[in-house]
Amino acid sequence: MTTLVIDLTVSQPASTTRIGELERSIADQVDANQALEERTVKEAVTASVQYAMRAPLRARFKDLPTSDMKEILLQHMLEENYDSARGSIG
Repeated sequence: MTTLVIDLTVSQPASTTRIGELERSIADQVDANQALEERTVKEAVTASVQYAMRAPLRARFKDLPTSDMKEILLQHMLEENYDSARGSIG
């Protein structure tokens, strides 16, 4: 009678290679997460600074009706366009 022998041992180089691949994959994920975190923090800080810089404008215009604000902004835009057109001519 013949006995069948199955070798279930894993060769050392293959497992070492696999561990190295997993370590590189984890390192890549950590790097990607750090980059995402830095970008998210930068965006949050930028949004906070922009909000804080608009606070004086909001305080100035908060008591005005919307129609008055629109008229003031339109007048300001027209003045800017006039000044820039006049500056390019003269």
